[in-house]
Amino acid sequence: MKATDIKNELKELGYNVKDLKISVKHRGCADIYINVTVKNVMLSLDEIDSILKEQYESIDHDYRTGEILQGGNTFVMVEYDEEAMYQAIKQRKADAQKILDNLDKFECESGYGKIFYEDEKIKVYIFPNEKILSFHQGNKQKRFSISDSYDMAKAMIRIERLTA
Repeated sequence: MKATDIKNELKELGYNVKDLKISVKHRGCADIYINVTVKNVMLSLDEIDSILKEQYESIDHDYRTGEILQGGNTFVMVEYDEEAMYQAIKQRKADAQKILDNLDKFECESGYGKIFYEDEKIKVYIFPNEKILSFHQGNKQKRFSISDSYDMAKAMIRIERLTA
């Protein structure tokens, strides 16, 4: 297995391979590590991770203890490029701070939220007293802290990614 094989497969699925850095390392007892660094923060890590894990990941576990057995495993790790994420957050921090400075405009009792963003794909509730955004997509729900402009900028990126 080579990185070019994985790139070709992702290219066939419509991904721009220039947005991805892929390495395949053979280590130790014949274990394989597939590392994917995503340079475009608008791409979904979950989607890429799911595709690659379904196709390539294979991890043997001890049936009694659940421990990972050594040798012959293939691990998949997908993450955003740190510099790309930093730049994306930096671009949105001023707008994020404006939202945080105006949280009091979302008049809610503690424990209650209001719709912050909504379209056909996603509904996002804001809980201003708790400084939390709650993302609802179908039957999936995730909550994210928005305690500072960095966290809020990351949440804004998530909204952009989910609605793109």
